[in-house]
Amino acid sequence: MRRRATITWLDRPPEGRGRVRVDSRAFTALAISAPADEPPNPHEVTPGELLAAAHGAMLLGALAELLEADGTPARELVVEADCEIGGEKLDHRLAAVEFGVHGIVEGVDEGGFEASAAAALDRLRDWLGLADELPVTVRAHLRGALRRSG
Repeated sequence: MRRRATITWLDRPPEGRGRVRVDSRAFTALAISAPADEPPNPHEVTPGELLAAAHGAMLLGALAELLEADGTPARELVVEADCEIGGEKLDHRLAAVEFGVHGIVEGVDEGGFEASAAAALDRLRDWLGLADELPVTVRAHLRGALRRSG
C-alpha cells in the first residue's frame, strides 16, 4: 500500500517555508517550515512534528493490533510522540523519540499494558528500521475516562 505526500518549497530551501498536502486529502494543504534556530511559527507545521505524528500513529496502530490479538481491545488510546531532530543547523537526523501512551483497556493491568506498549515499540523499530543505538522510549499508563483538552 503506497501513501504519498507532496511538499512544495517556496522560499530558500532548506530553510524558508512551503506547503505539504497528502493524496488522501484528509486535510487541506498545511503550511510547513523548517526553522533553523528560532521557534517555529505557530501557524506552520515543522518536519519534526510531521515525523512525530507519523511515528505516533504507527505506534498506536501496532499497540491496538496487539491488544486486539490478546482479546483485550482498547476502548481508547492516546499516543503523545516527541521526536528530537539534530540540534545543529541543517542537521535533520532523528536524535531521539519518546512516546507517552495512555489507554482505557478492560481486562489488562498496568504491567500488561506496559508490556504491550513495549512490544508495540519493538514492532515500530522493526517496521521503520530504527537503529538500536537511537534512543526510543515509551511510557504507558492505564487511565479511567480521558478528559479532552480544548
